[in-house]
Amino acid sequence: MIQHAQWIAPAGAEKHEPCHFRVEKTLRLEQVPPTLTVQITCDGNYLLEVNGVRVGRGPARGTREIAYYDEYDVSPWLHVGENRFSVLSVCMNFPAEATQPITPAVRMAIGDLAVTDRSWSAFLCSREWPEHGPLYTPQSGYAEWRNLNFAAAPEPAETVIVPADSPLQSKEVRKRDIPLPLETLRLPADVPAAAFVPRCDLNDPEFARISTAEPHSPLPPGAETALSALASGGDADVTLPVPPEGGGITLVIDFGKEISGFAEVDLTTGNAGVAADFTYEEELYRGDRLRADHTRTNPNYKMADRCVLRAGRQQCGNVLQERGFRLIQLTLRNVTGPVVIHRVRAVDRRYPFAERGDFFCGDYQLNRLWETARETVSACTTDIFTDCPWRERLFYCNDFYIENRTALKIFGDPRIHRRAFRMIVSQHRRDGLFTSCSPSIADENCPCALDNGKTDFHVILSGDLTLTMTLRDYYLHTGDAELVRECYGQMENMLKTFAAWRDGSGVIRPPQKYWNFIDWSFELNGMGFSGKGTSLLNFLFILSARALRVLAGAAGVECFISEAELARMLEQTLRVFHSPAQGVILDTDEDPAATAAMLKSLGVPPEGPFDITRTSRLTHALAALAGADRDLCKPMADEKRLTPELYYCIFLLDAMEQTGDTAAALKLIRRHWGAMLDSGTPTLWENGVHKIGKAGFGGSASLCHGFSSAPASFLQTAVLGIVPLEPGFVRFAFAPKCPELRFARGRVPTPHGAIRCHWTARDGRITAFLHVPEACVAVTPTGEYPAGDHELAWRV
Repeated sequence: MIQHAQWIAPAGAEKHEPCHFRVEKTLRLEQVPPTLTVQITCDGNYLLEVNGVRVGRGPARGTREIAYYDEYDVSPWLHVGENRFSVLSVCMNFPAEATQPITPAVRMAIGDLAVTDRSWSAFLCSREWPEHGPLYTPQSGYAEWRNLNFAAAPEPAETVIVPADSPLQSKEVRKRDIPLPLETLRLPADVPAAAFVPRCDLNDPEFARISTAEPHSPLPPGAETALSALASGGDADVTLPVPPEGGGITLVIDFGKEISGFAEVDLTTGNAGVAADFTYEEELYRGDRLRADHTRTNPNYKMADRCVLRAGRQQCGNVLQERGFRLIQLTLRNVTGPVVIHRVRAVDRRYPFAERGDFFCGDYQLNRLWETARETVSACTTDIFTDCPWRERLFYCNDFYIENRTALKIFGDPRIHRRAFRMIVSQHRRDGLFTSCSPSIADENCPCALDNGKTDFHVILSGDLTLTMTLRDYYLHTGDAELVRECYGQMENMLKTFAAWRDGSGVIRPPQKYWNFIDWSFELNGMGFSGKGTSLLNFLFILSARALRVLAGAAGVECFISEAELARMLEQTLRVFHSPAQGVILDTDEDPAATAAMLKSLGVPPEGPFDITRTSRLTHALAALAGADRDLCKPMADEKRLTPELYYCIFLLDAMEQTGDTAAALKLIRRHWGAMLDSGTPTLWENGVHKIGKAGFGGSASLCHGFSSAPASFLQTAVLGIVPLEPGFVRFAFAPKCPELRFARGRVPTPHGAIRCHWTARDGRITAFLHVPEACVAVTPTGEYPAGDHELAWRV
């Protein structure tokens, strides 16, 4: 149906920044059909209404090459007679990474009754949605600045078809290949802070700065008791105290959970023109407010929205653009009459994961870690895997290395993973590389350089190298050879580009133009590697190429690089970077000091320099995984050396598991993740090693970050003891490696059903129960077992 529709917009929409517009169609029905499917997409964000009822928001994000459309059965909202179909849409009209817009446009089909064309009505909405407000973040675009206090209707405009030569017309329009998000209403848990604020100029667009810095004065007695009713569930009907001198009142509302979606406040105002400012955060700032102004970290991070209210009852909050938060700060400004808040709630929108994986053991901190990792990955997954709900909300291919593995073990739903890989490979560049974000605002024809004018941070070299390992992990968990065949050519081309950068010594030394980022531990300690040769990138290449060899077997082709060549490359890398005098493998054989301009461009405030030796635990962990002699890799256990941030600790955990040092892995987990869990956090933080929690990145670190979930994988593979040996768990190992924990039980999702097991360790002996799904074989310390239920026992 939608294939016959056209991209439409109001004439002149491309001149407005941002552009909010509506397109509408009225259809007369003689009878209500049992089902009527609407298919819809847009270049930006949309809100679909049928007969005034909100039906859906979207779309699922695409890329420069793909536009996904959503489907809704709208029959429950139809009636005999005239039926109005209305779409409110926003296009930023500038490069915003989360949407990568080209031009304002909507494309839609209403069953076989109507498709978007010139017969639809179109309206510009600049009276309700003023232009040129403040940026929220560069990734998401402008803040929502909405004016409900106006009488004029949207401005009618000529409906135009997007020109045939527009890049939008070349996008492939695909059906959404994942379920619609699960929407959950969340009620407030607490109102931890409230105060009066001074009157301010509502024309001042710096409301993020104002909310962060303005003085507070106390509310009258009884206000705290009254406001607590907002956290009691249902309608509260709280009458706010009137601020002195036409000032305002600010409330911090805590939902107790990470929200990815929308804040909704139902209230009645006695005077028109009151401004409702919304700030979103994950913890209190200075004890009595939320921090909206993050311009110290990034000059364009101003995380606040505004809604100007009319007199009477209405609902306000963010409408089109999802926000991430645990708390919101609602500030009502220039209040001269009574205000009654009837209800506050949040709409949490996530991918509808089923919790197919499970884990429980004798260490209750590890159990809490599993639960928190599960909540973190869930909160970070909407229409795609994102780095975090709160700050950027972007799909990074390097973060995907961790999120892919942990989501497969916790949830086992391959659909969102397939979509992620297809988005990545749709942006395969002619130089063989992939952009770090999908969608991306840049390719090799329009790179975006850092302040030093040399490094394009839209290509993260280590992120590209993890892609083959990510696809290999996906293949081992799912057995999906079809997707491997679909992606293999692009993956091989990428590795050929890296292989071409080898110098006379056989070591890869990448060009300056790409961001040679490895892990935040280096950047946070004043070290950068762009334009420099590193042992880390060479070890990553070896691991990536070995993964490609596995994928080549699945794709039925011969890999361009042999195991013998990779063994030579490992030998050459060690010859260049191993220092016998120091007994370590060096991170780099060049000066690693990062430039201040580079760190500033990445949003990393100056926090150094620090005196860091040019060798790290991560280097030795990658060397161990690449096959280096175990004695050379012993420094990875040295806690005095630079430890990776929570992000690349996955390689440290993998290396410790591979070398049999699970005690060291548990120590690492308890030290860095345990301290985090002791805070009572509902989700895992972005920083937990060199900077802790919100303190990272100048106070702008996120407290819910998917790449910090690596221990969830370790808990299933090392503690529970389940590891896939062949694709789809057709053969898997069951061999617990942490018997000091006394017992563990859990469930591992596979394409053939769940592996269920529990084991108990006592007096040097393990007794276990194991359910092997059909078509699978378990390899255990006591032999191999076919499908069915088995009881096992062995000595350790």
